[in-house]
Amino acid sequence: MAESVIKDNAHIIEYYSREDIINELLKQSKNKEVGICFNMKYYGQRPDVLSNAQDIITLAKAGATSFHISQETWSDPFLLQTNNSKKEMDQIRTGWDLIFDIDTDDIEYSKICAHFIIKKLNEFGISSTAKFSGGNGVHIGVVYESFPKIFNGQKMNFLFPEVPRIIINFIREDMRAEFTNYFLKNYDIEKIVNNIKENLFNDLKDFSKVENKLKLNYYKNGFFDPFSIIKVDTVLVASRHLYRMLYSVNEKTGLVSIPIDINNILNFDKNMAKIENIELNNILFLNRNVKEGCAINLLVQSYDFQIKNMIAEEEKRKTLINRQRNIPKIPEEYFSPCMKCILKGMSDGKKRSLFIMQNYLSNIGWTKEDTELLFNDWNDKHDEPLRPTYIKTHLNYHDKQKDKKLPPNCDNKTYYVDMGICKPDNLCQKIKNPVSYTIRKANTFIEEFEKKSKKNKTQK
Repeated sequence: MAESVIKDNAHIIEYYSREDIINELLKQSKNKEVGICFNMKYYGQRPDVLSNAQDIITLAKAGATSFHISQETWSDPFLLQTNNSKKEMDQIRTGWDLIFDIDTDDIEYSKICAHFIIKKLNEFGISSTAKFSGGNGVHIGVVYESFPKIFNGQKMNFLFPEVPRIIINFIREDMRAEFTNYFLKNYDIEKIVNNIKENLFNDLKDFSKVENKLKLNYYKNGFFDPFSIIKVDTVLVASRHLYRMLYSVNEKTGLVSIPIDINNILNFDKNMAKIENIELNNILFLNRNVKEGCAINLLVQSYDFQIKNMIAEEEKRKTLINRQRNIPKIPEEYFSPCMKCILKGMSDGKKRSLFIMQNYLSNIGWTKEDTELLFNDWNDKHDEPLRPTYIKTHLNYHDKQKDKKLPPNCDNKTYYVDMGICKPDNLCQKIKNPVSYTIRKANTFIEEFEKKSKKNKTQK
């Protein structure tokens, strides 16, 4: 965990002992699972709840510095277990709130993103509320009551995290053009990107974070992509995922998560969130006084968007497969960086490498015989080679399979990153799979082969 700026808990205890703060925390936590962080060192046992004022005061005196709640509401949070099946979770989930979790290194960018999300939700007739995360982020909330109780023949409380993820993806893409244009008109994009890269090594405690940012592609289809520096993740939309409660302290900054007026979000100032400045007002977060089912139009359009995307992806996949059927054997010079790393030899992960390479080669025109020769040469490079019979068995099994399978996608960290073979170049930023990389890189080579094939057929 990152280091806490809180050195003395006395003012934290005093803050959480305020009657108005206690009442707000209790009101929010009703039927929610609560997670309690103790000075950023560890979390208390889960599931947990806040039952009364004395609970909060006692926890604060015991070192509690922040409180976090679930997006979901439960009939009884204490029924939650780590081994609950989805069916069991569905039965005790009574609802959920849609939370847009905006995260970036600069609060100014978060405010702009929040402004456009709120604007887009307004276009669909949806009332939303916002709060400061206490760090550099903003949370946008749409209450469960905004959604119909039944959708596509299913109870809405069963449709988590499916519905929130689909909506977030849709809103993000629907606002992309206007959001991007705003950045292009109001910011020096090159300066933004350079500043990010220059500041990467200020804190080397988390080198994985530095490494991930170095691999970021800040452009999409030739245009600056604001979502490369601002995250509105659906990964965090998961069952039992917790987010910081309204009026909870952020240990990393010492600031408080406070509500923001959505009509004045661009003028929000972090100084408003200092503990000594906290005064409750009439600005609400997750205001449940909304027209029930008002989000139906957003739901329909979000699902339509997802279906169109799925159809488009399937068409791309079919096109790729059809092209691969007639593809020539692509030389090693066109291999992706990760495959070239594997071919140098592996101290660990040889069996995983064999699996990846087999699926990769079968999709770029390599026959079983070609693959076997390559594998044998590769195996000789190892201090502890795989048994030849293992390779033979692997090849025979794969040869019997009717359908070709692609190797894992590039974002599958279990393979490329964890194995230490993810060494991306500029082309890697534009593709999702090593096979796509090679076909794209070898495009001229493939086109020449196809021309020769057509010419030979014509002559015959």
